[in-house]
Amino acid sequence: MCAEDLVRLFDSYFNVEIMVSNKKMYQVSGVKRNPLAHAHFGVTHSHGGLTHSHTHGDEEHDHMPTENAIPMEELLALMRYLVKHNDAHAQEVADLARELQIAGKNTAYDEIMDAVSDFDMVNAKLDAILTQLTVEEC
Repeated sequence: MCAEDLVRLFDSYFNVEIMVSNKKMYQVSGVKRNPLAHAHFGVTHSHGGLTHSHTHGDEEHDHMPTENAIPMEELLALMRYLVKHNDAHAQEVADLARELQIAGKNTAYDEIMDAVSDFDMVNAKLDAILTQLTVEEC
């Protein structure tokens, strides 16, 4: 399957952030969409470290952060930023590798793309942890 077709297939379930398809590597990855996010008055949100009350259908409930703790929503926001930041750097390095390949430096290209693949795998682990923490917060 060509990578573009896989991106279209994933689109309903993931925010696709990486698509690489070449002789050495085929990778399509993204961040899972949060099926537990709630929409109130058209605004989607999760239940982080902010105290608030609202209803889900007929059930009213409160969300209160732990006293003196860094709100989990802030920690999750930082982690989301780091995962996206890491992904942006991986894309920049992959772009650099493509320029080296165009310049005829195929060995450097292959080695850099191997490193990008490793970097993407580590970032995917961080993203999986983020997803699990996000689900636990909901």
